[in-house]
Amino acid sequence: MPIAPSARVRHYLDKLGKSSKPQRLPACNDLADELGVSPGTVKNVYRALAAEGLVRSQVGVGSFWVGNTEAAPRSEAPLRIGVTVSSTAPESRWQGNDGWGGRIFGGVLQSHLAHGQRVQLEACGHLLPDGTLEKAHTTDHLDGLIIFDLKPIPPRLTDSGGRLIPHSRLNPNGTLEQANYVSPDYYYSARTLGAAWRVARRRRALFLSATELLRSPSSQLRYSGLACGLAEEPGVRLRSVNCHGGTEAAAFAAVNHLLEGGWVPDAVFTAGIHLAKGAIMALQQAGISIPRDASVVSGSPATISSGPMTITATAHPLEKVGREMFEMVLRRIASGGADEPARILPVPFAIGASTSADENATLSAHSIL
Repeated sequence: MPIAPSARVRHYLDKLGKSSKPQRLPACNDLADELGVSPGTVKNVYRALAAEGLVRSQVGVGSFWVGNTEAAPRSEAPLRIGVTVSSTAPESRWQGNDGWGGRIFGGVLQSHLAHGQRVQLEACGHLLPDGTLEKAHTTDHLDGLIIFDLKPIPPRLTDSGGRLIPHSRLNPNGTLEQANYVSPDYYYSARTLGAAWRVARRRRALFLSATELLRSPSSQLRYSGLACGLAEEPGVRLRSVNCHGGTEAAAFAAVNHLLEGGWVPDAVFTAGIHLAKGAIMALQQAGISIPRDASVVSGSPATISSGPMTITATAHPLEKVGREMFEMVLRRIASGGADEPARILPVPFAIGASTSADENATLSAHSIL
């Protein structure tokens, strides 16, 4: 005699009752697929077991089998979310309010406070350059993981026992990635800038990045956005140069080398504020006026100026990035690890003195000022 769908679900869940330890139940859709029943059937069984006191649920967290024990249900204990950074990331990126990492982490803390005692944040091992966790066993007790790293990581992270750890990360692994990360909109902001340069009739555009273009999805998105913004204008030349280390000195040397070779850029977009400062110094030393002869824009927040000059920059919504990363990992935990669509956040401009009036007229539509 065929077993009723609800009985199959009940039998599966009854097996969990052999354990005296509260256990997280699969998401309704996942269990429905596994058992070949409808999601509605699973939901109805969960509700019936909840009425019997065998299952407890919490909105935004999930359902838990608690059986007939007196043990506190896992849903009433705080979720444990680990925070990890790259083993190669400079500490300055993650300390204080000036570094972009510090501001993102500030957003994480804002969301953490909003959830009260329901969530516990924990520091765990570094993420190594190959994308593996430095100490996998440190994640064995975690419900989720927030990853601050710009390097590619595996699409699925597991603890030492092979258990999936739902994560959210900063930026995509690649330009075609569509899930489990939060990122500023590098492409559209760069395209907006390219359009502003087209209006201002800039002809020799330079993109300075801190890492090799093919190894950085964010740099690829910026470069392609810039190219698309400039594409409709004939005679425009766009070059990309990698400034190893992302320092002011590296940018100064790179721009100076181009100038000595006879190639004079009239528009420079950099991946960071220090690169913008180095480019400005090299151009001004060669007698090139900013912004009359050349425009310079930083692709990261202008927390510092180049002497008396304020630098036009993209103003990433860094605190919001942190908040979205926190909420994303909570949703993934609640769904049993299901992929979450990527969140791409709009990026306005903070207009300074390093761009012309013509350019600023275009950028003003996307300005925070």
